[in-house]
Amino acid sequence: MLNIENPFKNLKINCYYKYLLVLFGIIFIITLFFDVKGFHSEYLQKISIWIILISAGIWLMEEMFSKINTYLCESYVKGFKRLIGSEKDKMSYC
Repeated sequence: MLNIENPFKNLKINCYYKYLLVLFGIIFIITLFFDVKGFHSEYLQKISIWIILISAGIWLMEEMFSKINTYLCESYVKGFKRLIGSEKDKMSYC
């Protein structure tokens, strides 16, 4: 039976920035050679460049973001265990 409550529950897009990079790279190339009716080519080119730069930056910084997240999670769990004063709770909270 189809789950209508949350249709995107099983959809996992972990690398959305790579898809944006390719998509807006194609849009940028198209706007260089063709005049898109209804839109200003310069406007589309500027948006494409910004999204390409942001997506490439996220892709390059992905490992650093992962390390920061791991460090923060470990610090949170250590602080929580220190707060409750016991080591018996071995569940991961992150």
